[in-house]
Amino acid sequence: IAINVATTHLWPSGARRHMANALEAGATKEEILEVIQLTSIMGIHSMTMGVPILLEEVEKLKTTG
Repeated sequence: IAINVATTHLWPSGARRHMANALEAGATKEEILEVIQLTSIMGIHSMTMGVPILLEEVEKLKTTG
């Protein structure tokens, strides 16, 4: 489920199949929702990596003219 709902993959039919299989295997909707929530948190890494680089580059541009 996590791979299929990740922003780098986004495969709805795979997510649907794996959610159905998880529910049939006894997973609750809350457990599946938790997987989806944890997957969405991965996107924050773009910010934690990108913002410091942006600030460094802006500062570099200021000092070099």
